[in-house]
Amino acid sequence: MKRWLAGFVVLLMIFAPVMGLAEGDIQSFTAQATEDGSYIDITVIAAKTVTNAKITKGGKTVGTPGDIEAGDRWEGGCNVDSSEAGSTVSLELSYTGSDGQSHSQSVSVSIPQAATTPSSTTTTTTTTPADTGTASASIRVSASETNVKQGENVKLTYVVTNTGDKTLTYVEVSEPSLGVVDKIDSSENLKPGEKITFTYTLRNIKQSFQSKPRLTYFADGKTQAVSGNTVNITVATAKLTATLEISESQIDPGDSITLTGRVTNKGDITFKSVTISEKSLGELGSASNMGSGESKTVTKQVTPQDSAVYQLVVTAVDSTGKKYTYSSKSVTVKVADNPVPVTIDLTAQTDTVQLSEPGMVSFSIDVDNISNKTLSNVKITDQNDNTVQVISELPAGSENIQYECMVNVTTEFIFTATVEVDGVTSNFRSAPIKVTIANDETTVSGETTTLAETTTPGETTVSAGGGNTLTKVLIGLVVVIAIVITALIALVIYGNSIRPEGRRKDSYHAGQTKRRGGTQGSGRSSSGGHTGSGTPNRSNARRRR
Repeated sequence: MKRWLAGFVVLLMIFAPVMGLAEGDIQSFTAQATEDGSYIDITVIAAKTVTNAKITKGGKTVGTPGDIEAGDRWEGGCNVDSSEAGSTVSLELSYTGSDGQSHSQSVSVSIPQAATTPSSTTTTTTTTPADTGTASASIRVSASETNVKQGENVKLTYVVTNTGDKTLTYVEVSEPSLGVVDKIDSSENLKPGEKITFTYTLRNIKQSFQSKPRLTYFADGKTQAVSGNTVNITVATAKLTATLEISESQIDPGDSITLTGRVTNKGDITFKSVTISEKSLGELGSASNMGSGESKTVTKQVTPQDSAVYQLVVTAVDSTGKKYTYSSKSVTVKVADNPVPVTIDLTAQTDTVQLSEPGMVSFSIDVDNISNKTLSNVKITDQNDNTVQVISELPAGSENIQYECMVNVTTEFIFTATVEVDGVTSNFRSAPIKVTIANDETTVSGETTTLAETTTPGETTVSAGGGNTLTKVLIGLVVVIAIVITALIALVIYGNSIRPEGRRKDSYHAGQTKRRGGTQGSGRSSSGGHTGSGTPNRSNARRRR
């Protein structure tokens, strides 16, 4: 009896931690009855990918979400029986979790008294022939976020409802600036009262966007259209401009000049700190809490001994701790009887310094030949010595280069101009530009994202939230260690329970040691992933009820 009890305890210790691994698969499971009590709207949002999801009411299946990807939303519903009016019904969601095990959770819904079942007489008087009635539909759009930063993703969710009495076919959702978002196959249809959900993801968003969807469908022998609500998505742009001026461009030896630098916040976010420096002179000034439209001016008096080139470099930090780098056009001071050496000013700019995932980034590179002679075969390379472009002839003045590349990890870009004059090779570098990818290991620390869920009055929510990634990893390690220790204890208990007492005594008196070999088990694991692109993509997954 003691051995049986010990074995049972060991099994509980082994499987209890494993069962806990599935927590957090479902972000929310909500249900709410309509005001007339005739229908229940159901929403399921998955935190992790789940499969074989099914919703039952009173043992009967009322919804089959099937597979729900991590972060996706399924919307559906079911009718209410007249006997359920004024009572509380329970809905159960069952699914296969990320741990490969079956799980379930339930939610209770209060049904208003208004639910009634029409009598047979009423049914007869209100029934209309199949070729009569009205064809109508509605569309509503919602966004995962309405205030975002450049480079982030925004998921648009469109809910199409057949509000009329006729079946609709060739249902199609489009956006003025995106074209066709999604549609159902010609073989499918949308029956009266049914809803269908489409999703579209705006990836690496760079500018503010207005979503105003248009729905088209076929009914009554013709194509009809209706417009939806409007959702405005505001993109906060980080942008500083830097300019540098000098009081004199040509001076005599020993004369002084005044450098005047000006930095202006022309973006939509506030920088908590801004540092203004000059390449050769160091820091000239700083500012804190520079809001949109605000400026900072710095001055510096210098006495150059030789002809020189000056350029401002500005480093800014936003409220999340993310850094930005900007630079000004360079200025040249010529000292009499002191010719300007061969000098190239390289200035690179990009409007995309933050990406939510790997994507394409465009750079505008100004190559300014400050010397008074034409330079030949000027080679422009990136931080990895990859050739961006070779300029065969670069006269005095500036030339612009447009460069686009794929960024897979957080990268600090530094461009170099290399030129050979009279057997001497010179290199000129741009100020660094850091392009950050969210959640990448090298992302500046201190930047966090908080997801919040809002529940409307009268709506019952069952949600499972997870902590941050580090906490989940630590919990997983603790669980694995606990399983290993428990398995070892089980083996010891099992070995002691089956070893004959007499044999142990004989072996002891004989001074012999019996060793027993074991078998090794094998395990198999699988993982899956999905990579996105730097251009808008849409989700092909649709959930109908």
